[in-house]
Amino acid sequence: MFTNDAEAYIAEITNALSLTEVDFSTIISKLHQLKGSTAGIGGHRMYQACCELRVAADDGDKDRCDELFLRVKEEFNTLKQCFDSISE
Repeated sequence: MFTNDAEAYIAEITNALSLTEVDFSTIISKLHQLKGSTAGIGGHRMYQACCELRVAADDGDKDRCDELFLRVKEEFNTLKQCFDSISE
């Protein structure tokens, strides 16, 4: 459940960041959902990365958002690998 939801939120954030005029309100909304899901499973590093991305989105700083979003995706991939190894 977490991985499917997180992948959907990440896809929506990717789309919002790729627009000519960045949709920061969508980024903030999807980050709120992603942070909640991440906190619920104990993904502290990903949660922290989401919090930092939220600050950049609040500031309307696209370059910083791009940079921090890479970190969010890296942390998600790490969590996903952990879940995959547990389920094997």
